[in-house]
Amino acid sequence: MRIGELSRRTGVGVSTLRAWERRFGLLRPTRSASGQRLYSEADVKLVAAVNRLVAEGLTLSAAVGRIAASGPWAPTSGEGDALLLHHIVQAMDQGIWVCQGGRTRYANAHMADLMRCAITDLMDSTMLTFVDPPDIDQVRKRGQLVREGQRQRYLTVLRRADGTTFKVSVAASPMLDAVGAYKGAVALINPV
Repeated sequence: MRIGELSRRTGVGVSTLRAWERRFGLLRPTRSASGQRLYSEADVKLVAAVNRLVAEGLTLSAAVGRIAASGPWAPTSGEGDALLLHHIVQAMDQGIWVCQGGRTRYANAHMADLMRCAITDLMDSTMLTFVDPPDIDQVRKRGQLVREGQRQRYLTVLRRADGTTFKVSVAASPMLDAVGAYKGAVALINPV
């Protein structure tokens, strides 16, 4: 097939296909007697595979590299899934706070916005650091229940670095490993 047909079947423009051929050597068409590029069904699969990996979040060069190394059925390594998950978590309008080993392991941008601080400030502390002192015992008890594998929903008051406080709804869930052992907790935080 000619390049126009390859373009039509893959949704990738003719100039883009030529650029991929020059830049990455992804496509190696044969030539007709008159010098026109001729592509095969294998080329359709290669271009479709690159499109799939790019849609899953890989850069074009990473996608082409993976396809060049493994062929059109190259599995993703989770990079695209991880990037998609990152975008989802950052887009949420809930604060997300993940703790492991008594320390903050992850907080999304919305959580930092709620606390009016940088994410690094959250990462340097435990969640208890930000709990209003009258609520610390209650939050500790709830945290123990989460460590025992029980999901918890409760209201508490958080204190920002500037001293202001605000009431939040917390939905805390344990994170368990493959054998069911406690590995940490994730909390969804909503102002009330």
